[in-house]
This record gives sequence, C-alpha cells and structure tokens, in this order.
Amino acid sequence: MSVPHLDTTDQPDSATASTNRLSLDDRTCRALLEAQSVEALAPGMYLVYSENGTEYVVDVDGGACTCPDFRYRNVECKHLRRARLEAGDADTAALAERVDAGIEAVDNRLEALATQRAALVRLKGALDRFDRQ
Repeated sequence: MSVPHLDTTDQPDSATASTNRLSLDDRTCRALLEAQSVEALAPGMYLVYSENGTEYVVDVDGGACTCPDFRYRNVECKHLRRARLEAGDADTAALAERVDAGIEAVDNRLEALATQRAALVRLKGALDRFDRQ
C-alpha cells in the first residue's frame, strides 16, 4: 500500500514545527501511514519490515536504525519513529494535538477561501450586468 506524500517538508521536526502546514514532518506522517510491521527482538530492539518488504533493526533505546536514511542523513527515520509508536515510547497525545491544530488551520483557511470566493462571485455577477449592455 503506497502512501501519498503529504505537503510537508523532509527536515527534522525542530526545524519545521512552526512552518509545517500539517504540523508533522514527512517522516512522522510516513511512520503513521505506511504499512510497516514491527516485531520485538529484545527489550528496546525491534525488527521493522518496511512497506516494500525490506527489514531494518531498530534500537529504540539507543535511537538508531540500520536503514540508509538514518545512517546517511543523521535523522530519526520513519522506522525508528514507528518502532517508538509500537513500543509506546512516542507522545501520541502531542502528535494528536499537532494534527488537530493542522486540521483547524486548514478549516480556517477553507473558511477564508470560501469568503473570498463568495465575494468574487458577487463581483462577477456585477460585471456580467455590464457585459450584457
């Protein structure tokens, strides 16, 4: 199952928290939405099967993963984030608050756009009267 990439950036959370429109960075969105399977190996150690079937060893306690994203970009990858979620080590309440804030921001933007559209429709109606003459 492929997950459409949302309108988010791919930078670490701390760099995008105030500017990200969805309030969650791309890796966190993918950790939540992609079909990944997590299997406990030992305390704090997990085997994560990615959506494409590749498996990675994740050390939740040490904050490490064997995937290329973690090794080469020095960021907390989606596998580590997913393992934290599965282990109960992620602050899901804080994530939910950020998602709710993102929904509210989108709702507010939609309301503003609807108001702008209504004003433009009124202007078009007024212009149409002049075009008919």
